[in-house]
Amino acid sequence: MLDANQASAECYNASDVKPYSIEWLKVHRGLTDPFIALTGRRPLSTTQTPMRDIDYFYTWGILPTALSTLPLNTPAQSDHLGIIFDLDLAKFFDTSYSDMGVHPTHFLSSGNKKAVDVYLDHVPTQFDYHKISKRTYQLLDAATKLPTNFTLEHQHKLHALDQQITEILLAAERKCSNKHINRDPWTPQQQLIGGTLSYWKQKLAMYNKSLFHWDHLNKLRRFIDITDESHCATDIDTIVQALRYTRSKWML
Repeated sequence: MLDANQASAECYNASDVKPYSIEWLKVHRGLTDPFIALTGRRPLSTTQTPMRDIDYFYTWGILPTALSTLPLNTPAQSDHLGIIFDLDLAKFFDTSYSDMGVHPTHFLSSGNKKAVDVYLDHVPTQFDYHKISKRTYQLLDAATKLPTNFTLEHQHKLHALDQQITEILLAAERKCSNKHINRDPWTPQQQLIGGTLSYWKQKLAMYNKSLFHWDHLNKLRRFIDITDESHCATDIDTIVQALRYTRSKWML
């Protein structure tokens, strides 16, 4: 991607392409202009100034699946417009890749003294136990000592060290809160089965105490699929069979 500061029309003289212009570079190096390849023309402008097309995105051996300019220049304040392109990563790199996602909410807050104390107690303890500092200095010595002797084995140790530090920090963060938001989200089917299981377990407990709290059972029943006949049943056989059946579905 180039800010050539040269419009397309400025790349030509009366008879041919100007030497060393941006168009000359494209032609002599066998590059492709995706705008022309995909849309048949250059954009009217790549800047805030109308008819000022001076930014180029050239490729070699690959073509984006889509390409466009954005009619804005934020958050970076610039006189140039944004240019977006979409590459088929699986095809280009001949490999698989992970979809974009959002990390779970973090619960650590420096304003919570108890959480800070728990965090600062856990991390140094785990660092000492796993000899993090010693292993770090050993790798630093191997990387900076002349002649450099940083081997593939050292690289593997560095990646393993980085992974272990991350796990220690995340474990310390989890110890700072008993919240479970976004950690193991249930599917709608799991929520239905879980609610049904809770209903029959509590109904069995009420049977064993010979006291049914129908207001509470009605609230539990509101969001699950319990028939009127099953809801009104108070015999042990119906309750136990329903509980066994729901547990079998939960284990699937």
